Amino acid sequence: MKVSRLLSTRKFSGVFPLKMLLLCVFFALGILLGGAAHSLVADGEEQQLREYLLQYAQLTAQVKDASGAVISSLVTYLRYPLMVMLCGFMALGVILIPILCLTQGFFLSFAVHAFASAIGQKGVHIALCALGVRCLFTVPLTLFLAMHAITASSKLLRLRSEGRRKEYPIYGSAYWMRIVVCLLIILVGVVLEISVVPDILGRAITNMT
Repeated sequence: MKVSRLLSTRKFSGVFPLKMLLLCVFFALGILLGGAAHSLVADGEEQQLREYLLQYAQLTAQVKDASGAVISSLVTYLRYPLMVMLCGFMALGVILIPILCLTQGFFLSFAVHAFASAIGQKGVHIALCALGVRCLFTVPLTLFLAMHAITASSKLLRLRSEGRRKEYPIYGSAYWMRIVVCLLIILVGVVLEISVVPDILGRAITNMT
């Protein structure tokens, strides 16, 4: 199957950009809320937060348990894409999917602000080393899957509101192929997370200290 067919939107081409814009707005709103939530952290907790983040970064940089690292990376990389995909199989997904995008933006923003405030200017660099590769893969792929999943949820909601149970297939071969391709790309990210990120993060911590 050609890549162009996997990425095509056919008669929904005018609707998909609006849905993507909506999802990006929710993601951006999550980023703003994450920064606002972090500002509520008491100053007295900054030192404790600094110690925690440094321990987290050091443990990430020193991978000893390969199987544990693989499982942890898989969970981290797959949690949002899988939740978005599952929401695409229910009518309630039209509400849950934007909330998931907002949640992803919230926790990403909170983490970056936490690194920056606890460690200082170099905290942004540490956050980039720790989260950069992950975000490069998970954020665009989650938004891409969310765009198609919310379209499927919208169809299910319309069928339910009209009292119909059957119509043309909602989940065609292209829909499933998109999921497979995205999962394969995520696996590439997991490999990079395990093989490259610890070294990059270790160098960043060494330079900081």
